[in-house]
Amino acid sequence: MLSRHVPVGVEVLADIARNSLFCDMDKERGVILEEISSVEDNPDELAHDLITEFHWPGHPLGRPVAGTEESVNALLREHVVAFYERWYTPEHLVFSIAGNFDEEAVLGQVTDVFGDWPAAPTAPAPPAPGFRAGVSSVERPISQVHVNLAFPGVPSTDPTRFACSLLINVLGGGSTSRLFEKIREEEGLAYNIFAYHNDYSAAGVAGVYQAVAPEQCDRACTLVYDELRRICDEPVPEAELEMNREQIKGSMLMSLENPGSRASRMATNLLVHGRVVPVEEVTAKLDAVTADDVQRLAQRTFRAECCASLVLGPEDMPPPGEPALS
Repeated sequence: MLSRHVPVGVEVLADIARNSLFCDMDKERGVILEEISSVEDNPDELAHDLITEFHWPGHPLGRPVAGTEESVNALLREHVVAFYERWYTPEHLVFSIAGNFDEEAVLGQVTDVFGDWPAAPTAPAPPAPGFRAGVSSVERPISQVHVNLAFPGVPSTDPTRFACSLLINVLGGGSTSRLFEKIREEEGLAYNIFAYHNDYSAAGVAGVYQAVAPEQCDRACTLVYDELRRICDEPVPEAELEMNREQIKGSMLMSLENPGSRASRMATNLLVHGRVVPVEEVTAKLDAVTADDVQRLAQRTFRAECCASLVLGPEDMPPPGEPALS
């Protein structure tokens, strides 16, 4: 918002957070059901939902964020209110603001609008999810095969998270990454291929996603396994490591030019780490990561016995095989 609108903005946010009526349930239910239906029409999104549900079965982190048609249809207003009262409490609240504002005036207003919010018991967080390895195959009337490999990653507070950032970036973090260069640029087997890492307070997951033609699936998967083995067997050359280090730092620093990104970063830091981690500390941690650190983490992560594999494709797609990582 414009800086002159900050007092109104804080007032509106406080009203939403504290006084929502939770009305129009049926209208919102219809919107969410349409959102769920749209995922079925978007195979790359569906592949990520399916692999997450497979490797974290029965855990909240393994469920689709939007829910299912059955769960959304079963929700009543009292269910939503009970959830809100349990989780939306001052103990779980962070107020973060960035940009051109009067700090003293904003903090005074925040105290006025939130200060009398009564404390509530902190709800216990669910336990860490157990990771299930194995192979899953799902058929849909689509033309491509979507392959998603997942492995146990590191939680958001794990000290090796900086090595993990470099590992994932080297593998498939952009157009200069190994998977992109090999499978898209050199072989022309996939348009969309990347590596990813999702971290949460209790767990993390590292993975590789690609979408290929059915007849190219075996070849593309073989090349992915080759790259996973290579990063386990050979230290990343220092020049390649430094290039990826600078990419990560550059992306982070450029994002700070956006006030919304700054506010989001501060809020996330406070929720996860209990403090705003200085940018200089993050860059120093990235600079301290060595090729041996990355190789050790790769060896710990990319193991066949820990791999969850999801193949989503047409009825006549080739049957999925066991990950060839050993």
